[in-house]
Amino acid sequence: MSKSSWVAVMGVATALVALPAVAQGLNGFYAGATVGKSKARDWCTGADGFVVSCDDRKNAWKLFGGYQITRNFAVEAGYANLGKFTAALKASAKLPDLDKLATALHKLTDEDPTLHVRRDDATHETILSAIGESAIEVAVHRLKEKFGVQVEMHTPRVPYRESIRGKASAQGRYKRQTGGHGQFGDVWLEIEPQPAGTGVVFETHVVGGSVPRNFWPAVEKGVRETSQRGVIAGYPLSDFKATLTDGSFHSVDSSEMSFKIAGSLALQNCVKEADPFLLEPIMTLEVLVPEEQMGDVLADLNSRRGRVLGMERSGAGLQRIRAHVPMAETFRYATDLRSMTGGRGTFSAEILGYEECPSHIAQKVIAAHESEGAETAAAR
Repeated sequence: MSKSSWVAVMGVATALVALPAVAQGLNGFYAGATVGKSKARDWCTGADGFVVSCDDRKNAWKLFGGYQITRNFAVEAGYANLGKFTAALKASAKLPDLDKLATALHKLTDEDPTLHVRRDDATHETILSAIGESAIEVAVHRLKEKFGVQVEMHTPRVPYRESIRGKASAQGRYKRQTGGHGQFGDVWLEIEPQPAGTGVVFETHVVGGSVPRNFWPAVEKGVRETSQRGVIAGYPLSDFKATLTDGSFHSVDSSEMSFKIAGSLALQNCVKEADPFLLEPIMTLEVLVPEEQMGDVLADLNSRRGRVLGMERSGAGLQRIRAHVPMAETFRYATDLRSMTGGRGTFSAEILGYEECPSHIAQKVIAAHESEGAETAAAR
């Protein structure tokens, strides 16, 4: 058989490998398979919702190692858009484990194409995605037993963002005197909110040379670096404009570093006075479920702070549900949906954008960041 198998993650279809290799990767993970037919090709899906194309029922039977075919229904395309189970991996503190983790993950993904590894730039975590929770656990076990890498597995962090509602003006003053030349930088910043998607805007309105022009780039660098680290919860701060308006300098002790630190301090002081808040990522979910499980699935989406946009029949006793759901509520959705529908429900998910995070959740996120900061400071 040379026909390629297909899987779609986050709404994007990706060609993987020929069926025999997929069969080898899946064998032992599934207790059943579902077979259907579409205009494009025959297809089959295992209990975890992984979809591959196959020539006929006989090939589907071979693909899943002779396990029982459980149910027949059709889809509208030759593949389904499916969500994957994800987990964040963290190597132990031992330096050899840190060095070996990337190499081991690369070998794992080469051996099993159903695994996917990526680095989340927003949370700085290594994210492992697989077709089900059991596949993640097997991969972690193999990292330990085959490659000798000790890793911790946990739910991925939500890539929140910080922003501001109001305007504020504050001073950032950095002064340190040591042997020889000291360090001195003093700036005043004004910040104000900008439309969503603007990012960080920096301007200078300095009059009279209170801050020499050669130090302006250092102030901007301090502002931008601090915005990447965040101020209230450790997440990137965006959609604001910072304006350098005033300051002072010392002819001997002032330097680029001192003005960079002063710019950072000024931004932190401004944000605290500018009514800061958290933004959370929102996902668009499209869920395909049997009609008899509609009530349970809708109730579950509501419990996840989801907004149901609409429902429509999809044929063969299936209903398609579209909803907007916060990302924080979707990390275990693949497992929970499978449990609610007996393995018959599937879903796709893609990022929609960011919305303001409810205050009670934002308070928990900020408190967790402050507690983490206190523990780090105590460890020093």
